[in-house]
Amino acid sequence: MGGDEEILRKEIADKASLVENEELYSLLETEAVENAIDDIQEGFMETATVEASPQETDVPASASDPVEPQLSPLMKKIQRVTKPRAYPLFLAEVGALIAGDLAHDVQNLASSFGVEIGSSSSASSSSSSSSSKSETKERVVVLGTGWGAAAFLKGIDTDKCDVTVISPRNFFLFTPMLAGASVGTVEFRSITEPIREINNKVDFLEATATEIDPNSSTVSCQSVVCAGSSCSIEEFSIEYDRLILTVGAQTNTFGIPGVRENCIFLKQVEDAVRIRTSIINSFERANLPRLTDEQREAILTFAVIGAGPTGVEFAAELRDFIEQDGPKYYPKLLKYVRIKVIEASSTILAPFDKSLQEAAMQQLQRKVAINDPEVANLFSEEFQLTELLLDSGVQEIRDDVISLNNGKEIPYGV
Repeated sequence: MGGDEEILRKEIADKASLVENEELYSLLETEAVENAIDDIQEGFMETATVEASPQETDVPASASDPVEPQLSPLMKKIQRVTKPRAYPLFLAEVGALIAGDLAHDVQNLASSFGVEIGSSSSASSSSSSSSSKSETKERVVVLGTGWGAAAFLKGIDTDKCDVTVISPRNFFLFTPMLAGASVGTVEFRSITEPIREINNKVDFLEATATEIDPNSSTVSCQSVVCAGSSCSIEEFSIEYDRLILTVGAQTNTFGIPGVRENCIFLKQVEDAVRIRTSIINSFERANLPRLTDEQREAILTFAVIGAGPTGVEFAAELRDFIEQDGPKYYPKLLKYVRIKVIEASSTILAPFDKSLQEAAMQQLQRKVAINDPEVANLFSEEFQLTELLLDSGVQEIRDDVISLNNGKEIPYGV
């Protein structure tokens, strides 16, 4: 018992002297800690070995033990950490400082991503993170579902943005094929794609934008809701952080009287449906008895105003319909059909290369090609299916007559 009491007293005295010695108990400098980490780890391994030896712990200290050599302050600090029975309090302080610095760095990193780290459970932390992430999303409003909108919606990252699409049309329309759809070359379903299939993570609202307020960053909208024979207008507003305008352009009438009342524009699926119906109705009207040849020719005259890409393409598609499908359905009426392309300038396809203009003119003005010999014999030698009226500005359009600036009047059916 005496030996054990002497060992205990010596340990208490050593600890007291270390606590009183402020220099030995002070924290190591950062650079010194970094340089001494490897030595400290080796010291812990030596500590474990020494503590596991009963001979070391059971032998009391002797006054005749040799005096230890004098060490530098830094070596004393390292020796204090690596010596057997190192002080847990000192190690806890060092660990607390390192853990505090690490926690501070992690908190700063998380804050840069909009994520808050708290002391709640993992489930509530996940919910808080998701809520914070959702709150930081930008509100993007897209007006229209045309070419610009389709390209934008295919590339937008919906994990970073809340996207709302507003348009009276809930599909993307491949407009270059509208001319073909208007004469039945292609079906309407093959030239449309639902906007939700382009990006199913966006919110679509079938409505028309009526006003944009940049001061409050809001878009005012109207939606026509029909139930049975009655319809009502629903009005609402949408807030945005970014606004994308892809509404396209309106057809220019150039202020010509009668254009909106008597012409069919080729911009939407509804326009193509109306044109197809009007073409069929013209043939059915011309097939009625007791009509003169002049009346039938007027009914089956299809006037195309404008020789740009849309006008030329529609004239070509209509010509193909007459040549390929006409003999099967209206063989006796084909000799009365006329296609008149009216253009105010001196050429067709004005924005394009001259060689393309000439090629298009040759195709439009070529002789009619009918495979059925019986039907082909009904055409005279001078018959011309398509006529180009260049340098012919439109002055007025009435219900069945087009008045040109040169004084000429052209009767038409569609």
